[in-house]
Amino acid sequence: MTAAGRWPAPVGAFAWRDFRFQWMHQATVHLGVNIRETTENWLMLTLTNSPFLVASVGAAKWTTNFCVGLLGGVAADRWDRRRLVMTSVGLSSATIAVLGVLVLMGGVQAWHLVLFSGLSGVIISFWMPASQALVPRLVPREQLANANALGSYLPNGGRSLGPALAGLLMDALGVGFAFLGAALCYFSSLWSARAITADRGRPPHRGAQAPLRSLQEGLRYAVGDPVVLAILLAIMIPSMLGRTYVALMPFVARDVLGLGAGGLGLLLAASGVGGFAGATVMAGLGTRGARGSLLLLSGALYGVALLGLGLSQFLVPALVSLFLVGLTSTLLSALGTTMLQLMVPDYVLGRVMGMNLIAFLGSTSLGNLLLGGIASLSSVPLALEAGGAGMVLAILAVALASPALRRWRPSAPGGRAD
Repeated sequence: MTAAGRWPAPVGAFAWRDFRFQWMHQATVHLGVNIRETTENWLMLTLTNSPFLVASVGAAKWTTNFCVGLLGGVAADRWDRRRLVMTSVGLSSATIAVLGVLVLMGGVQAWHLVLFSGLSGVIISFWMPASQALVPRLVPREQLANANALGSYLPNGGRSLGPALAGLLMDALGVGFAFLGAALCYFSSLWSARAITADRGRPPHRGAQAPLRSLQEGLRYAVGDPVVLAILLAIMIPSMLGRTYVALMPFVARDVLGLGAGGLGLLLAASGVGGFAGATVMAGLGTRGARGSLLLLSGALYGVALLGLGLSQFLVPALVSLFLVGLTSTLLSALGTTMLQLMVPDYVLGRVMGMNLIAFLGSTSLGNLLLGGIASLSSVPLALEAGGAGMVLAILAVALASPALRRWRPSAPGGRAD
């Protein structure tokens, strides 16, 4: 790793060339992700008018994350992580383009959205562990927190710009062209991924042992380290009970607040702006402090913000709640990922990042089905309130059960070793 001069401390990780290209790659991917997801949810709403079926689009993706995430982690520890990232993004671009053409031909049905969402989940299960496990090879250890803070701007930038662009594309050109716009974002990200030089030709760890044995080794490592296990639980619970709000937002926009596609984009953009604020807070944290306690506090406040969203009957309170949802969820994700990257050795990092994917995205399938069912049987606001309250209680349980996580600091023993 070679630094390209000195950069200001809040963006210090940009001093490393490969990280800059990784950041540009992820920026265009996250923009495409949010255009696609907003368009999928709105199209399923217009086709079915069912909260459960809208939630099932996300559930299909996150269920495949849950089922395939560990295999994606094994692949990240066995193969060239850069090539794995590029292959995954190329396949994503192709599948979304096919869906866009299907919509333009007038042949799309509800089950197509569930199928393509599931395919997207399989591909993400290989892309995300490889992408996250690649970061410690792009910047030095002391810049990992800053690198993840800068990376946290991207999903939130995507949530700010993606839904708004999706709404504009759907209003101006139609749903099919919105999907094609998402496919173009994925395809354009290949240029920056190809420019990364780290990891080219890097041999697999430990003689590329059999996949099943490699999977077992990763599971034993995570379960055997109580702090790693507690971090994964602290990420999984809010993801399972909180991320469903994205799938339910079309109903909040239309039925609670009386808004259309443009209003949906505005609401989701508020979450993205809050995420920007969370990333800024993360970038300014430095390398000291009880990060474990902050992780748990972020999860609990995430639940409080979601509860506030469920109680909101007017636009301004909903925007404030979504801003806080974005802020706290970003802190939770960035802190958890950084702590794992600092603690876990490189030879097993891909597999732990696969578990992180399952905790962050895969568990959401269960929450989508649970809260989508509550919304169908009662109301969308009640489902959001139940998710927020459940999140707070569960995070408190993890905090009480894991004093080691509450005390964890970056200077604690157990730093990452190559």
